[in-house]
Amino acid sequence: GEFHAMEDEEQRQEEVEALEAIYGDDFSRTAEDCFEIAVRLPDDRPLLLSIAQPSEYPSSATVILQVRASWLSGGDEDVLTAGLLSVAEESIGEVVVFKLVEWLREEGVHLLPPPDSLPASHRPAPEWQEEEGQQEG
Repeated sequence: GEFHAMEDEEQRQEEVEALEAIYGDDFSRTAEDCFEIAVRLPDDRPLLLSIAQPSEYPSSATVILQVRASWLSGGDEDVLTAGLLSVAEESIGEVVVFKLVEWLREEGVHLLPPPDSLPASHRPAPEWQEEEGQQEG
């Protein structure tokens, strides 16, 4: 009803403000009720999580989401999307985006092939090289 619609709108706005506060420059609004969050995985790989908040969110619908990255294969993208959707659907009735980002960092990362399967040019330098560089001066 009317009441839910107003409450939903308020919750969506509050969620956006909270996310802006939490993620700072990693948060960007792309349209009304749409935004993106740049998520850095624990292994340093970047992902972009795109979210659209439908008008029935969060009371009776969940977000529309997409995850992308240049290094993600289509299959990996599907795995992450399926995982995110199941988290989102379990959380109908509450705002969920923060949970989704945490899920990507804590669970999603383990569903992906390790970074070592990337071509050498994309690999981060081994740690000992970096440490040696820091000791100069």
